[in-house]
Amino acid sequence: MKRPPTAGFQFRVSINELMKNLMSKHPNYIRCIKPNETKRALKFEDELVRHQVRYLGLMENLKVRRAGYAYRQFFEVVLDRYKMLAEKTWPVWKGSPQAGLKELLKALKMKPTEYAFGRTKIFIRNPRTVFDLEDRRRAKLPELATLIQKIFRGWVQKTRYQNIRNAQITISSYWKGYKQYMRYNLMRDAAIIVAAYCRGWLARREYRAIQFEIKSRWAVAVIAKFYYGWKVRKEYRLKFRARAGPVVYAFLKRAMAVRFLIRLRQNLPSMSPIVKEWPPCNPMFKDASSQLRRLHHHWRCRVYRQPFASNVARKAQFVEKLQASQTFKGKKSSYSESVTVPFKGDYVGLGRDQAWNQLAASLNDNQVVWADLVMKVNRADGKAREKLLVITGLSFMVLDPKSMKPLYRVPLTDLQKVSVSQLSDDFFIFHVASGRMNEQSLKKGDYIFQNHHVIELVTKTARAVRQVGNRSLPVSVVNRVEANLMSKVVQIEFQSSPHPLPRPICRRKGPRFEVSV
Repeated sequence: MKRPPTAGFQFRVSINELMKNLMSKHPNYIRCIKPNETKRALKFEDELVRHQVRYLGLMENLKVRRAGYAYRQFFEVVLDRYKMLAEKTWPVWKGSPQAGLKELLKALKMKPTEYAFGRTKIFIRNPRTVFDLEDRRRAKLPELATLIQKIFRGWVQKTRYQNIRNAQITISSYWKGYKQYMRYNLMRDAAIIVAAYCRGWLARREYRAIQFEIKSRWAVAVIAKFYYGWKVRKEYRLKFRARAGPVVYAFLKRAMAVRFLIRLRQNLPSMSPIVKEWPPCNPMFKDASSQLRRLHHHWRCRVYRQPFASNVARKAQFVEKLQASQTFKGKKSSYSESVTVPFKGDYVGLGRDQAWNQLAASLNDNQVVWADLVMKVNRADGKAREKLLVITGLSFMVLDPKSMKPLYRVPLTDLQKVSVSQLSDDFFIFHVASGRMNEQSLKKGDYIFQNHHVIELVTKTARAVRQVGNRSLPVSVVNRVEANLMSKVVQIEFQSSPHPLPRPICRRKGPRFEVSV
């Protein structure tokens, strides 16, 4: 018979189960502090709490805890919780948990003194490091939620697209079947008609063949008669070869002319008006080749201009590009970059802005020639601030980009000149009239702006000035400009920097501005 367990055996079994249960848990150090003796809320007795802290030895425990590693956890748990903080460990790490944890801490740029690796656990010295990891994880979770939402929405749209596509394929298959059925009926009717015509054509061809045979026999007799006569005349003309030279020369000249025209037709240049190539020719046809080249060029120019007659906007755009070329080609280094870029005019969509429409209606100036955000250079210190520059049919205005409040408005009739540099910067100066100093917009003098579309801006402004004032706007392309700022004449110098700059730099040094490009 089996003996009943003794008290010692039962105690040992109980202790083993307790240790097994404790080892499966995560231990926490908890001490309860009583704030007061009366158990009242919001009452804190310093002496009582200080006594409990000294009695329980909390300060010594904290010192010992801080001297060691305050946080310890298995590699798998830490990697599973914080793996979304590094690109190499997210979403799945295929190596060992310890290697993945090292990649994670390396990506987070954590100091090696803040942690240590055991055989199965990681030890973190400072709790603040754990709090930082939790903060980063908490900030990353919304991004992961957005990613899940994006993928789900993509799946929904993909499913919807596949259903629509399958429906479209079904509808198109039925439609194509019906279309082919109707086409077959038409082709069958057409085949019957063609067959009838073909049989008639074969009968007529056979009839014509019979007639041709009859006529051929008659023609053979006639040809034989003429051949015998030609043979006799050939023997008789041996004494008269003097006229053969001019006839052969004329024939060869005509043959060479025909060959020249055929080769010219096969090697004509492209239809582009700017192409100057032309096939070479025999010196005998040099004058004819020149005339044909001139006529061909006029013809292809006429063909190139024909689409402009029906497209007024495209014609106006080419006129603006031509004016820009006449103004800046060979003078400003950034002109070549603007050749292939079409002129847009309104880059901020003022036509859809209600505040602008109200302002334009109050000023009776609705035509927007050009509009974009620019950097306006302060006259006092040379610092740039973002403003909205609008060129209308009657004036140019500087507005606040947020409130659309007009800061300055200058009529185009008071715009005297525009100055730009020869370098690749984006600065331009509006020189305004200085006669009427009582007006606020003219009192401060000339305006200095910066914008990437300087070529387009100057071209459109010059065209607007011509339309409103029937005069040409002078455009100065120089590296040293005199400007009237606050009733004082200052020098604006543009110079190339010996080192490449990310953007042009403008500084004011006394009575002059320096712009480094």
